[in-house]
Amino acid sequence: MSIRGTVGIMIASELTTERNGGSMEENRIIPVSKHDIVNKKRRELAAKCIEDPYDMDSLEALFKLVHPLAAFVMNKYKRRIPSMGIEDYMQLADIVVWRVLNRIRVVPDIMNSFEAYLVASIRNCYITEYRKYVFKSLVEGRSFDRPGDTFSVATLYSMEEYVNRIIDKRNATRRAFRQNNLELVRQREREYWSKNKDKKREKDKRYCEKHKAAIAAKHKEYRATHKEERNARERKYRAEHLEETRAKRREYYWKTVDHQRAYNKQYDDAHRDVVREYQRRYYEKHRDEILAKNREYKRKKRAEEKLRKEQEKE
Repeated sequence: MSIRGTVGIMIASELTTERNGGSMEENRIIPVSKHDIVNKKRRELAAKCIEDPYDMDSLEALFKLVHPLAAFVMNKYKRRIPSMGIEDYMQLADIVVWRVLNRIRVVPDIMNSFEAYLVASIRNCYITEYRKYVFKSLVEGRSFDRPGDTFSVATLYSMEEYVNRIIDKRNATRRAFRQNNLELVRQREREYWSKNKDKKREKDKRYCEKHKAAIAAKHKEYRATHKEERNARERKYRAEHLEETRAKRREYYWKTVDHQRAYNKQYDDAHRDVVREYQRRYYEKHRDEILAKNREYKRKKRAEEKLRKEQEKE
């Protein structure tokens, strides 16, 4: 049996069967591969790291045992990111190991398939990094004129179809999750935006500036198609909150009194006939109410004037 092949491990047992009562079948030599030994060592180190998160020696030893596994996953793919070296890939693998350990603390059953879960996590991490690179940069491809020739031609090309396929798949997944968990998504959005109000304002502001014309066109179309509905809703709200509405209008008017007067004067000058016609129709419709208010106003003025004269005589 060669060293590169398999390693024979003796199961601890007594040479005689009288001490433990076992048979020769139970105390046989079991051949175990080197791969199984490394996997067992990884599991032991992972268990130590989960039990004691501050055991740096065990964590460093686990990183070193995972690096060959990460190199195997890295070499499995033909294309790599030009700006990333082997050290960068190993560092990503270390980060994945740390995340896997944290995940195992929440779901301990992962330890039953630790190697498979770890390999899948590293592979997904590398795929995600390559997708990020493809989304932002062109892919370089090299072709040699003859085998062994040192001269090569580099060609940059875009993987637009791949990018669009990934984006469509991601959007479809998000739409399906939102449709199946609508209340949960809305609750999470409300909680997030309630904690990040300033961020939401900035996001809404950027969106409005970017789509200003489209938003104005939609508002105009909505107002034209729902005119009666909007007017009825506004009348109902004013009737239910009359004092509050008047107070808000007065407050807004006195805050911008100069601007309001200038705007009203400009509008009256530009639409003099329209304003006069509106005033005339309003007076005809509310004639009795206006005359009653005028009489009440004059009566109060006369009473105030009479009281003032009496006080001056005294």
